[in-house]
Amino acid sequence: MDNHFIGEYMRSFAQGKDVLHAGISSTTSYHWEAAYSTVIGTAPKNIVMHVGTNNFYDVHDLTSDTQDSLTRLFMLMHSKYPSSNIYWFNITQRSDTSYAQNVSETNVYMAEWCAEYDWITCVDTCSKVTTAMLGDGVHPTTENYKVFTDALVEAGCEITEK
Repeated sequence: MDNHFIGEYMRSFAQGKDVLHAGISSTTSYHWEAAYSTVIGTAPKNIVMHVGTNNFYDVHDLTSDTQDSLTRLFMLMHSKYPSSNIYWFNITQRSDTSYAQNVSETNVYMAEWCAEYDWITCVDTCSKVTTAMLGDGVHPTTENYKVFTDALVEAGCEITEK
């Protein structure tokens, strides 16, 4: 997640924990396909991704292209880091509803796709984040990022102390 928005929350949340935050602003799944191994480096216990919204709102992607890119990205990650658990926060709806249907269709598709594998978990945060929680219509306000970390722990992600 973009450090500009989650940074303050993440500094507090990650204090004393073994967490690497590598959010890069305005990236799409295509950017991550090209750069994941240089950003992540060595195999972590868990990889947590919140990616997909910019495929629609910035690139104006087709639903099928975003779904293909996300599944390809996660297969690449799993091939590179077979012992890592991957957690994907489904795509949060924005205040701008231009791509709301695409987001919904992709979230359903990806939840079904993730359920086929034991190494990736789809974490539903879309149903927990309302537009009132978005400070700029896209990103949650600082206090609302807790929804993501709480959902991650509920999904079984173990976040260890340093």
